[in-house]
Amino acid sequence: VDVDTSSNPEMLKVIDRAIQRTYNTGRLQLAEYASELLNARGDRSHVFGIRVNRKDVTLTFYHRSAIIEVEPFNLRDHPEYLALFLVQFQNDPSTYGFYPEIGFHNPFDVKDKTTRNVTAPLTAVPKDAFTTLKEDLDLTKIKVRNVVEAHHRLIGRGTCVRDVTMPGIKIGKVVMKCSWQVVGRDEEADKIVKARKVIGKHAPEIYARGTIPNSTLIDELLDHCSRRAHTYEPRELRIIIMKKYKLLSSVKSGAKFLQGVICIAGCESASISCISDFTK
Repeated sequence: VDVDTSSNPEMLKVIDRAIQRTYNTGRLQLAEYASELLNARGDRSHVFGIRVNRKDVTLTFYHRSAIIEVEPFNLRDHPEYLALFLVQFQNDPSTYGFYPEIGFHNPFDVKDKTTRNVTAPLTAVPKDAFTTLKEDLDLTKIKVRNVVEAHHRLIGRGTCVRDVTMPGIKIGKVVMKCSWQVVGRDEEADKIVKARKVIGKHAPEIYARGTIPNSTLIDELLDHCSRRAHTYEPRELRIIIMKKYKLLSSVKSGAKFLQGVICIAGCESASISCISDFTK
């Protein structure tokens, strides 16, 4: 809107505040879109975003460990910046942050619902006296299915649990849990194995584990940042193949719900008193 503000400086302030509100709203909206994309399948390390404010363009890199924004540039003065950014995107899943090792369907064709075998390096967890699954799992023929649970957030674990199938194992018995955990932090699988030695079947039943190191350029990009947060923690994708459990919220009986709560409280008490590094 063309408004003569030369004789009314207050009007100029009102317009500036309105523009800033619109800018901030767009920034939040773009972050919400990024969160949806990151957590739709659970296999993405990052996504990119483009925010336009009149002639100014801001490129944003949303990563599991950090968010990086490029200083806004004038599109009329530097159209080559945007062009160079866009030509980087070919039909390469890793450029878009996808991890093909997880075995999801083709990300470039929404109608393609086929899956490949999970090729991520997995190590079998030895069975114990409390293991209920009697079948031997073929870790080379795991196929991912529907999402069971997903945590929607930008920076953090972004845990995603999906049904999986394999020869001899029907859907609904085994799931794959993927989460972006801080590098160097004690692994969840180690804690579960220790807990099962103390509280037996009350600790989750896991069958395999694996880790995919971060292969993105997040560290190199951070080196070029003029302002860097001190809370940055590098993350890697950790995988657990485990028994599928029902959500406590799905229990319809009040008595069974109370029994579940008491059981969880008892397990926590036993594990904390017997294993010093077993956390909630």
